[in-house]
Amino acid sequence: MNNQEGSGSNNNNRKKKGRNPTKLKALIRSRAANRTLPIDFNKDGNAVGPNKNSFVSFVALEGRMRANILIPNWEAVDEGIKNQIWEAIRLTFDVPNSHELRRKWISYAGNRWTGFKTFLTSYYIYGSRCGENPTEKYQWIDAVTWEQFVQSRKDPAFLERRNKAQATQAHNECPHILSRGGYELLEKKLMDEKLKQREEASQTDPSLGLKPPSPIGRHVKWKGGRIRRKGGYTSKRSREIAEKIDSLVEEEKQGTFTPTGRDDILTAATERPEHPGRVRGARTGVGILSHFGPLARQGHRSTVLTMNDVERIKREMEQDLTQQVTQKVTLQVTQQVTQQVTQQVSEQLSRVFAKQLQDELKRMGLTQQPELHTEARRTRSPTNVSTKGSNALGDMSDSDDDDELSRLYVDNPFHLVAMGKVHNLGPTIHHRRIDAGIIRVEVVEVFDASAFVPIPSEEVQTVGQASNQFIPWPKRLVDPHVEEKRTHGKDNDDCDKDDASGEHKGPISRLLTMTTHIGPQPIKLILKEEIVGRTDISLFVGSEEILEICLGNQMLSAVILQVWIMHLHGICVRKDNTHLYGFFDPHTIQDIGNKREDIQTYIMTHLNEGNKECYLLPYYYPNHWQLLVLCPRKNLIVFLCSLGNKPKANMKSILDLAMQAHQMTKNKRNSKPKWVKPMCRMQRGSSECGYYVMRHMSTIISASVVDSWMEVIKYKIIVFLCLFLLLNYYLLAYCFYSTCRHSTFKIRLLKKISTRFESVGLGFSAK
Repeated sequence: MNNQEGSGSNNNNRKKKGRNPTKLKALIRSRAANRTLPIDFNKDGNAVGPNKNSFVSFVALEGRMRANILIPNWEAVDEGIKNQIWEAIRLTFDVPNSHELRRKWISYAGNRWTGFKTFLTSYYIYGSRCGENPTEKYQWIDAVTWEQFVQSRKDPAFLERRNKAQATQAHNECPHILSRGGYELLEKKLMDEKLKQREEASQTDPSLGLKPPSPIGRHVKWKGGRIRRKGGYTSKRSREIAEKIDSLVEEEKQGTFTPTGRDDILTAATERPEHPGRVRGARTGVGILSHFGPLARQGHRSTVLTMNDVERIKREMEQDLTQQVTQKVTLQVTQQVTQQVTQQVSEQLSRVFAKQLQDELKRMGLTQQPELHTEARRTRSPTNVSTKGSNALGDMSDSDDDDELSRLYVDNPFHLVAMGKVHNLGPTIHHRRIDAGIIRVEVVEVFDASAFVPIPSEEVQTVGQASNQFIPWPKRLVDPHVEEKRTHGKDNDDCDKDDASGEHKGPISRLLTMTTHIGPQPIKLILKEEIVGRTDISLFVGSEEILEICLGNQMLSAVILQVWIMHLHGICVRKDNTHLYGFFDPHTIQDIGNKREDIQTYIMTHLNEGNKECYLLPYYYPNHWQLLVLCPRKNLIVFLCSLGNKPKANMKSILDLAMQAHQMTKNKRNSKPKWVKPMCRMQRGSSECGYYVMRHMSTIISASVVDSWMEVIKYKIIVFLCLFLLLNYYLLAYCFYSTCRHSTFKIRLLKKISTRFESVGLGFSAK
């Protein structure tokens, strides 16, 4: 009984013996005896001969034993370690001290070292041997090193890379199951089978002889590398390609398919041409040039064509000729029709737009437009002006008559702010030279005292401070001399009110008024370095840009966003919060025309020198404006898109690197910034994204938002939706009101609507 129990326990304790680590004791003994084993290499640098397997195993073992597994990658391994590996190889094998051989086999040692680390991770940390200690089996790994290695492989950053690599590997539709010998070993086995079959056939039919068999085609090796031992292929896609290979082999035998050069059976079956770097179905180290040879020059190809090929080429030429003739005729007819229709539509649209613009100008009271700086208005010559020396001002022809006044306008928004006199008293004002396009004016009467003068100084910054003083004023913003003398009569008072009415016009009306004043010459503005962190940028705004805003039917240009940034900076100055907000030039950070390195350097420099709480960055990503808000102190990036798109990968990478570099300069932790994507207002059309970006920027600065982005944007959306629902309620009520017949009921209904809107602060008159 005891013997039976003992026998049973012995059977249970028997386990299948697995493969032990390679120790290569025979090689170690040979090296100890100062003997080197012979080894040969082929033209590709691969080991051949009877000692090939021992040589390959020894190189892999040296790489695993000498390089510490805590080193992140093979490039980081010290060059001294690699020299030790090469010296150990040359002490054991008779290897020439060749630079090419050293490079190839040191690289192979690195590949096996990397594979060893992957093996430890897959089996001993996350696989079937989880919990076991490999230090007993691999004695060159100590316990401390193993613990550190386990911790590094459980790091979230490594897990992210591991998952990404596994996802990439999952895209391999045709995995092979080759051993370490690869296609070279498979080719040897297939060739041995061919020789054996040839010998058996020659025994039954001596006339066949022992001719050498034909080389193994790479499509045969590709199939063999994906057939399992028990039959079947490694994947469904592999089986489909294998069936197509068999079909093409039959077509080749029948003469309906002729493989030529690189377009062989495997390329046709996979429908993917070969590219430099590797050749499918070939042994390691074989490139596309060494396997296929150089491409034949055009016009020197010797191709044998069958009758089927001739007929096929003939049919293809007929089809191509028919398609070309059809396309050419269709293109000519289409161009003629398109040209006629375009001309008719353009003429009609021009008439419609001209009429609409004329009606709008009439409604604004601008049928007779004020012509600024026209030569017809300059009927008087300047007096008491020298034509020599520093007092020569030949281009200045404005009158200095005390009885004639001029209208003085400002930009942002364009409106009348004062009446003044133009004086020609030399090229300087307060010991400062007057630039071209600037004239001297005396402010006589002020309409808007809080407006900023176009050219401020230390003494004068607003129009109210300029009363009865000589100050410089741009000629383009001066409407020369009002012909009627100003009195205290009723008619003149009404005229003054009309002149100052620009303040009370709508924004579209004021912009249209500006287009009539600009003329053919654009307005030159300066985007200063203190705003966007670049050397002063000259902006030119003409009538086209202003009409672009008014019409709203096309994508806004970068110039409009640059002008808007100037306006928002002015708001920051008035609110005394320039320390909170900075801006990036939208034109400098675009991918088109700018290098990635220049964009990244500009962003990093501006972040380091600006020291702001938030930076607003309008970004143009293919045919769409998006807004990015950089918060360097919180290491946060807010992304706002009116289409709900994701940020462009290239710009995301640039901003991540720039923010990380900024964190390092501030001696903070080097970590990627957090990206926040709050829900924002969504556009309905295809070209109004620029307006949404401008609106988001204005909302952020007006409300002084620097934190709680998700809550703030969400609150703004809720307020917007409430106003939208109230507006719908008003429209429905108004439609119902317009269909009522009894006036008493109309008044009663309007009073109810008025009460409803007054309760939310949107009251209106019910008269």
